[in-house]
Amino acid sequence: MASSDTSVMHRRIYLQLPPAGSAGTEAALAGALERYPVASVLLTGGEDIPFDAEWANSVRRLCHLNDVAFLAEISPERAAEIEADGIHIGADPQAYKRARQALGKNAIIGTHCASRHDAMVLAELGTDYVAFTTQMQSMTQSDDPVPDLIEWWSETFEIPSVAWNVGSAADAAQALKSGADFLGITKKCFETDDGAATLAEIAAALEKAS
Repeated sequence: MASSDTSVMHRRIYLQLPPAGSAGTEAALAGALERYPVASVLLTGGEDIPFDAEWANSVRRLCHLNDVAFLAEISPERAAEIEADGIHIGADPQAYKRARQALGKNAIIGTHCASRHDAMVLAELGTDYVAFTTQMQSMTQSDDPVPDLIEWWSETFEIPSVAWNVGSAADAAQALKSGADFLGITKKCFETDDGAATLAEIAAALEKAS
């Protein structure tokens, strides 16, 4: 996934990672990057979650060795410090503007949107992708499930969409059928004993749909 660049659009896996790592998590990530068509990796985080700079540096190194974009769920200033390729934020226009000003036009800034309105506002500002959570209902139309949001988006806009928190082959198949450009695979695939098997099943669903 690259800012304003569709050359990697065929690479349709977007991995989410837990904010803290281990030797096992790092090995699992390295294997996934070698085995599957990964476009980007997001180091998840939050205001109440301690930031692990050592883990972030390890993830960045692995990503760049495999020509994969490294994103983080942190402030723009910290993202610049760890040389991230971009950040993932909520659908806040002011936060987007601050991030773009801090990181520049070439950074990847993606937004997590809860409605058509949010997505359109951020698209107009220049977001590099919009993410719709797979099990979420639209906040503007309670009977408008996310597959319909993704389908509407893919038919209307060129900006890529990410089906967020894909946790099964069934989620993946539905998201791809709806037109999602990327599968934002849940970080649980790196936190549970059966995560590797789940990731393999999702990748198989992607290959079948391609």
